[in-house]
Amino acid sequence: MVFSNLYKKDLYVGLEMTRRCNMSCFYCHVRRQPHKETEMTVDEWISMLNPILKYLKGYSVSMHFAGGEPFLYEGTVPLMKFLNIWNVNTSVVSNGLEVPHEIFSEPMFRDESQFCFNISLDGARQGHETSRLNFDRVSHNFEKLIGSKIIPVVRTTAHRKNLLLIEELFRYVNEVGKRFQQKIAIDVQPVGGSPHLVINDFDSFRLNLDEYLSVAWDIHLKVLKEYPYVNSRWRFLDEMIFSFFPESRQMISEKGAIFGCAGGFSFEIHANGDVARCEMDNPIGNLRHRHKDKDIEKLFQRLEMLNSPLKRCIFCKYRWSCGMCRLSPVMHGYTSGFGYTNCVSLMRDVEKWHIDHSTAAIVSEYLLPEEKHAKQ
Repeated sequence: MVFSNLYKKDLYVGLEMTRRCNMSCFYCHVRRQPHKETEMTVDEWISMLNPILKYLKGYSVSMHFAGGEPFLYEGTVPLMKFLNIWNVNTSVVSNGLEVPHEIFSEPMFRDESQFCFNISLDGARQGHETSRLNFDRVSHNFEKLIGSKIIPVVRTTAHRKNLLLIEELFRYVNEVGKRFQQKIAIDVQPVGGSPHLVINDFDSFRLNLDEYLSVAWDIHLKVLKEYPYVNSRWRFLDEMIFSFFPESRQMISEKGAIFGCAGGFSFEIHANGDVARCEMDNPIGNLRHRHKDKDIEKLFQRLEMLNSPLKRCIFCKYRWSCGMCRLSPVMHGYTSGFGYTNCVSLMRDVEKWHIDHSTAAIVSEYLLPEEKHAKQ
């Protein structure tokens, strides 16, 4: 197999285990769109993944488990173990309510080079429970993961009800990091709309771009000064900051992992066997009952065509920060989430916000003391 695009060695595959969930976040679109078909069994997953992995031999493959809540599907851990045999890097995003005991006990899950655990926390207690359930149980599992030598990434969705409470989360995570002497990343994304589903009362909890970026920047500065055990990463803030450094611009455009979209070649397999370019895109086929070598080859030929640079948006100078396609700002719902009708207007205002807040000041504040000294 030969991929014609630039990013021909790194492949990112999303695995949707289920659309069931034991939470009911008001902004979530996934649980509101259940599949008509039954979920695949573990045997069906393995039967389908085996020829895919054989076809991808020689490539660096990462597979990300998601849902719904992936641990509601009893085959999630067995499939992780199966992929470990193939030396496939795996990650999972979970709401943290129920974490299987194998995650805490199996050595493979403590290997940071092979596995990453993403846990959803939308704030400390008050902020988290504006949209999610049971902060006590989730925080217990969060701290238990760290105590088991598994350093999770905290995934946070910012919305109208929790934006001004998010700093409490950073303070809490910093305290946990200090206790365990571990630096912990917090990835914040703004609430997004869905291209396939209208969520009732969405306008009441979406954010304005300026208020989101202003809070993000204020917390960024506070993290640098007061929270040394936290790595703060905010969607639409970090990409712009990094772009001020020429060596980073190339790295982001070629290797940027903004939710996997910028990896150059990625696709998603749904719980019913549907295949799509990403979790928010429409299916382009189904491999549940058709995964012979010729079926796999045909699928990748179509994915290659759809992911070709010639098919990407070539009119937007901001394409490096949205995955070099329209899927991230539009399909992931950030455009409508901020009240825009197109991604060009959104990214133009993102850039303008950073320019208005002074490139020089941002670079000066963002660099850590040792980096400032090195540049001097």
